[in-house]
Amino acid sequence: METWQTILLSAGVSIIATIATYFVTTYFTNKREKKKEIRKEKMTIFKTLMAKRGGTADYAKLEALNSVCVIFSDEKVDFKTGKKPINESYKNYISSLDIPDTLSLEEKRQKYDKAEDLYIIFLENISKHLKIAESVDWQEIKNSYRPQWVGDEIINRTNVYNLNAKYLQLAQIALEREV
Repeated sequence: METWQTILLSAGVSIIATIATYFVTTYFTNKREKKKEIRKEKMTIFKTLMAKRGGTADYAKLEALNSVCVIFSDEKVDFKTGKKPINESYKNYISSLDIPDTLSLEEKRQKYDKAEDLYIIFLENISKHLKIAESVDWQEIKNSYRPQWVGDEIINRTNVYNLNAKYLQLAQIALEREV
C-alpha cells in the first residue's frame, strides 16, 4: 500500500471514529439528562403529595395524582406480587375515596381513615421507587402537621359548600313548585 493511501485510510478512520464518538457521547448524555428530568418530575410529584397529605386537597394534589400513571410508567414489576407497587397502591387509594353519602358518620370516618392509610402506603411505594424510603419515618409522616387555623378554614369551607348546596336545593324546589 502506498504512503498516501495509508495516510488517507488513517484520516478516514480518524474521522469516522471522531463522528462515532460524538454520536455515542451525545446519545448517552441525552439519555442521562432525560433520566435526571424524569427523576426531578417524580420528586416534584412526591413532594406535592407529601405536602398535601392529611386530608388537604387542592388542584396541585389532583394534578400530581393524575400524573402518577404517566410519570411512574417505567416502574418495575414486583416479582412477589406480579404487580407494579405504585400503580397498585394508587388504584387502591383512588378507589378508597369513593365514600357514599348514605353511610353513617362513623362509617365515613372509618372509610376516611382507611383511605389515609392507603395514601401512606402509596407514598411509601413512591419513596421506595425513588430510593429514599430508608430515610423516612412512616409513623411520623402519618401524623402530618396542620395548624388549628387550617383545620378551621377547611371546616368553614365545608360549611359554606354545604350551605350553598342547601340553597341550590331550596331554589330548585321553589322552581319546581312554580312550574
